[in-house]
Amino acid sequence: MKDYTWSYKKEDVPLSVKIEHLIKYGDIDEINNAISEFSFNYCKEIWIGKVIPDQRFNRLNYFLARFVFNISTDRKEILDFLKQHQRKRFEGIDFEKLWNNYLVQHHLSEFP
Repeated sequence: MKDYTWSYKKEDVPLSVKIEHLIKYGDIDEINNAISEFSFNYCKEIWIGKVIPDQRFNRLNYFLARFVFNISTDRKEILDFLKQHQRKRFEGIDFEKLWNNYLVQHHLSEFP
């Protein structure tokens, strides 16, 4: 599998991140090879959870939905499926937890 995780230390890259980056930046043969090697459902799960929400890849997601993950051949059904799984990039981030971690790391009890 070609490595598309150039911004990570090689020993720290989980398989799910490698597959996510391969789906985003790899060609169709590489994606199909990953599906063969790691399973259709595992790759589809990563695509749905990590790639679809990233709206920078809308065109790619449409292509993948139609030709790789066989969601549908109907345009409206594909767009409905993608819309169902999209979210804003900041959704799902627990800002309160991030803030509390910041306070702990910097030995602060409240906003300076």
